[in-house]
Amino acid sequence: MGNSLETDGRGPTDRQLLVCGVAVLAVAALVSTVLLVKATGRLDARVPVVAALVNVGDGLPQRSDVKYHGVLVGMVDDVVPAANGNPNYVHINLKPEYASSIPNTVTARVVPSNVFAVSSVQLVDGAGEPANGSSVGAPIEAGAQIPEDTELPTVLFQTTISKLRDILAATGRGREDKTVGILAAVNAATENRRTELLNSGAQLNRLLDQLDAIVATEPGPTTVSALIDATRGLQQTAPDLVDALHKAVQPMQTLVEQRSQLTTLINGGINTMNTSHTSLANHSDQLVRITTEMTPVIGELALSSHNWVPAFVKLNQLSTKFFDNVWMPDHDFGNMRVNLSFTPSYTYTRADCPQYGALKGPSCYTAPLVPTRPALPDVLLPQNYQPPADLAPPPGTVVGPNGNLMAVGPPLVNPNPNLADPNPPLPSWMPPSPPVPGTANPALAPTPPPPVNQSPLAPVAPRPPNSPPAASIPGSSPAPPGGPPAPEGPLLPAEAAPASFGGSAAPAAFGGNVGPVGSTQERAALSLATGQPATAATQLLLGPVARGTTVTVSDGQAAQPVSSGGPR
Repeated sequence: MGNSLETDGRGPTDRQLLVCGVAVLAVAALVSTVLLVKATGRLDARVPVVAALVNVGDGLPQRSDVKYHGVLVGMVDDVVPAANGNPNYVHINLKPEYASSIPNTVTARVVPSNVFAVSSVQLVDGAGEPANGSSVGAPIEAGAQIPEDTELPTVLFQTTISKLRDILAATGRGREDKTVGILAAVNAATENRRTELLNSGAQLNRLLDQLDAIVATEPGPTTVSALIDATRGLQQTAPDLVDALHKAVQPMQTLVEQRSQLTTLINGGINTMNTSHTSLANHSDQLVRITTEMTPVIGELALSSHNWVPAFVKLNQLSTKFFDNVWMPDHDFGNMRVNLSFTPSYTYTRADCPQYGALKGPSCYTAPLVPTRPALPDVLLPQNYQPPADLAPPPGTVVGPNGNLMAVGPPLVNPNPNLADPNPPLPSWMPPSPPVPGTANPALAPTPPPPVNQSPLAPVAPRPPNSPPAASIPGSSPAPPGGPPAPEGPLLPAEAAPASFGGSAAPAAFGGNVGPVGSTQERAALSLATGQPATAATQLLLGPVARGTTVTVSDGQAAQPVSSGGPR
């Protein structure tokens, strides 16, 4: 019976070939698995131990050598890194044929095993063990924990290795580093200095010899101990000298402790000085101009120096009164009693009624001639006031959605008011009251302004040549008759004097030159501002806006009428 490969019928069948192939593959897989496991050392007999090491150098790779007296006795299986203050746990597999000759008192340390600085674990006999390697204790067992070697030679060796590693790291450079290496810098620094280097080496050798002669290896008292004893004796015999030494050391100790801050402060000061120097150099012309222009200011301050002392004395008195009578330091805020009145301290009379030329207000006929204070009826007293249920808003307003009044039309105006005098006639011996000072009554004499210190007039620049005469400028007024002729050309800003109407200054309480309500001065100022004669409507609308300001003619041109597009 043949198969699909041989048609003559002499070979095995297809099923026999399949079984043989599967058997071969299974045997090959089993052999490969055994070889791989054997390669990892898991099939070898071993004695697992653990070494607790704080210092593992550059690290211990897996399968690192473990040596005892120069003999390879095992290899590293795994390293558990240190965590939570615990040392590094190095799992070691020892060979059984050598484990019986290793005492359980050995210690472990990490050392380089060849010139390529490959790390390995070296087992060292513990304290009290003979140096020839003969064991006096029980052999090490599986699961034992080997401590780290902390003897002086091991510590010195590990310290030397760490310092050497730091030196090599400092001298080495990365691939991207383009700077000059430290060896090149040392070469440049020592070139042509052979004699100096030899002398320095000889002096250093002499110093080391002297130090070696002082530092002894005996366990007796050292030179440092003798120096400490001498210092204690000096402190007992002369404590003042030691205290002075301590006080002298404290500033130097502070400088050493705050060295970084001191360096930062000095660097910041240098940077500030450089910035200031650059700023002054870049703005020297501005500084010269500022100092030049400060001369008149300093001169004015010097001329008014007699006023500074009284001013500061009064400010000091005001500050003292404020903190004595107003400020409450316990509560950190001020408390002051203030009487604030929103009503005039006097009652207006007929002499105070508003007058705008020939137009007079109704109070010019109905106001009392003398101050009167009529008594309020009982129904008008605040405590007796009862608003009516059908109270309506004033004419021309309605109550809005938020409760406030909203204007919807013009207010109610009485075109024919009653001008009959409801006041009783005055006795023959009582004259009418004079007007209140500062109102717009034309018969009221103007209040002279308080004297002020006038500044000296500024110098006036000469008038430009070929300038038109002042009378040819639109809106300019001709010179008054009988007065000096008007200068040719427009007035310069320095020549333009403040407007003064009526030949008198406005009361100081109003400010500016517009004047009080309804006065001739107000009409003249509003006429100058609008460019046309001021009407009663102009005074009513623009008077409250312009009051307290100063109306002047600027740029050498008077104001144009509003209809012609002039300034408003």
